[in-house]
Amino acid sequence: MEKVRLTRPIDVSECARRNALTNNPAELSLSAGTVGTVLDTLSDGEAYLVEFGSRGSDQCEWLGVLYASELQLLPELATAA
Repeated sequence: MEKVRLTRPIDVSECARRNALTNNPAELSLSAGTVGTVLDTLSDGEAYLVEFGSRGSDQCEWLGVLYASELQLLPELATAA
């Protein structure tokens, strides 16, 4: 899965408003530089469905749509076999 870096902070109120999860941590904010995972590309790459954080193998802290202008796509890192 593709990784992205948040280019601007998202404060507590915006995080709460834009979080698609119904059960999310209180007082969550995302700092610029936070790395997340792209789950889907929308509108021909103008927006992305992104998750941040992990509360276990199948749970994240924040899930929502972010615009390309809010993210920096990270090059895939080669892994040794």
